[in-house]
Amino acid sequence: MIEVIESSEAFSRMAAAKDGGVARYPNPGNGSERLFPYPQIAHWPKFHIDRQSRVFAIGSCFAQNVEAELKNFGMEVLSRDKHLESSGRIKYTTKSILQDLSAAFERDRWYESIYYVDEQFYTLNFSSSLAKKGMPEDQCRSLLEQYYLNLQNIRDADVVIITLGLIEAWYDKSRHRYVNVTPSRIVRNLYSNDFEVHVLSYEDVLSDLRAIVDAIGKIAQSNILISVSPVPLLATFRNQDCIQANMYSKCVQRAAVEAVCQEHSNVAYFPSYEIVTMADSAMA
Repeated sequence: MIEVIESSEAFSRMAAAKDGGVARYPNPGNGSERLFPYPQIAHWPKFHIDRQSRVFAIGSCFAQNVEAELKNFGMEVLSRDKHLESSGRIKYTTKSILQDLSAAFERDRWYESIYYVDEQFYTLNFSSSLAKKGMPEDQCRSLLEQYYLNLQNIRDADVVIITLGLIEAWYDKSRHRYVNVTPSRIVRNLYSNDFEVHVLSYEDVLSDLRAIVDAIGKIAQSNILISVSPVPLLATFRNQDCIQANMYSKCVQRAAVEAVCQEHSNVAYFPSYEIVTMADSAMA
């Protein structure tokens, strides 16, 4: 269980719902206006973020959208780096986020994602576009160094924003580590037997989130705001309809976030997934 509610408290909440509260799901006779055009979701924040808050965002491509909007508000976004393209900071899975946080201050681990193919060096620690780019070794190492040095800025953050993306995680069996992105064709051709896809479970994601919160707590005295990206799964490696795979992915991550938020007073959820996916399609 993730929460225990005394009976008196449970019934008082339900009684409040009859007087315009939010404990009942909106229907044509009660609160339907809360669903259109965008869901109006009541929220009781655990902490406040103001324009003076220093923010560090990490996670799926949705994190870059959040960064841009906060920057437009004039806020200090520590995760943005003019020397590192935004696609270079995308972290698709909880495995990638946790792996990078654990390596952020251990320089000898920064280069574990480098693969050598046909006298070119490739890294699988970033986006698909960067994974396809062969480069000289010094350039590849410099790219990783820039990323991890930027990641160290998390120690100065007042708020860490995490956006969760995928649960289909690529694993390198020979190196015993996860890679952030689908191995590019040129890397697969040489290391074809090294990779496999791990479809994460609820227990996997929850364990990762607990470890991520713990890792951040050792680095910074910050609040943590987690969201599930509303961007749907582009394609699945599983033997099922992508629509079905996407629903599993979002539900597993959403459920795990709820559990970890109940465990920590400084960890909260922001319902971006609900707001976007439940919005009137005409507004999309």
